[in-house]
Amino acid sequence: MANRARWMMKYEKGLVDILHENNTSHYRTQNGWRTEGWRKIVRDFNVRYPEAKFSKMQIQEHETQLKKDYKLIKSILQRDGVSWDQSASMVRTTDEIWDDIIEDMPKARKYQSKSFPLLDSLELLFDGEHLHPPHRAHMHSHTTYSWKRLRRAVLCADTFCFTKTNMLL
Repeated sequence: MANRARWMMKYEKGLVDILHENNTSHYRTQNGWRTEGWRKIVRDFNVRYPEAKFSKMQIQEHETQLKKDYKLIKSILQRDGVSWDQSASMVRTTDEIWDDIIEDMPKARKYQSKSFPLLDSLELLFDGEHLHPPHRAHMHSHTTYSWKRLRRAVLCADTFCFTKTNMLL
């Protein structure tokens, strides 16, 4: 049995960066990564972080966990009275609302006091335009806006529609 992978933040961020770099039609379909894509992702990761020595299975399992965590955070953020603190990379709400959230989604408890700094990057990867050119993953700004939110905002700009989903922080 392989050793349990120890995922430090630098490895998580590195994995997400590598996923973005390989997010092309050659390596990914709308349903997931191709076999050749996984081979390249694992090779790229282990070249970048040779000390980690993660197996293909460990990297695939962590990508799956990141996707679950991302979906959980997005689900929490759909609730009324909940907001995203961009500077702290944390969910913010009242204790009463947290109690309701945790009752409905027990796994959400860890995000009551834990940051999730990969939210914007994972949103681009999992909900953004699929098969985008790699250069999008390297755009940086003080405040990161998702392509999905920006697209909605641009589409609504002509009709002056403003909803919870297209308000840009």
